[in-house]
Amino acid sequence: MLSRLKTEFHRQGVDITKIPLTMDSWFVSQPLRQRLHDLGFTKIIIAGKSNYTFTIDGQKQDASQWKKALVLHEPTWGIDVPSCRVHAQSPTFGSLILFFFQKSTTRSYYLMNFSHVSIRGAEIWHIWKQHHLIECFWKILKSIFHIRAMQ
Repeated sequence: MLSRLKTEFHRQGVDITKIPLTMDSWFVSQPLRQRLHDLGFTKIIIAGKSNYTFTIDGQKQDASQWKKALVLHEPTWGIDVPSCRVHAQSPTFGSLILFFFQKSTTRSYYLMNFSHVSIRGAEIWHIWKQHHLIECFWKILKSIFHIRAMQ
């Protein structure tokens, strides 16, 4: 499907591989990561699941434990939530960058950078904020038109 979409956009003179991709965690797989790279997508940010296991600084544990253990830094330039960007190793995904952030006073989440290159925390955060805004748009649209299920 992405191959066809890329082709159609190319016919109109648009290179969609320059647009960052964001996905929820249920889409995640190593074959998908490789297919996206093969298609030429360079910035890929994916929400992580709590049960994924990562090794950070030689210590291996589930993401749910990392969310409790890592110290989140106060909001800094470009990032308006407490956050922490770390290098990690995953038995499923190999070497990658994780971006942990606190969305509210009680909930922490993390994102996986599947991009070809290491990108700054602020860039990861701003790419993900666009994902959130798009989800909000669809929820509002569904509410206005009283649509229960939309794909």
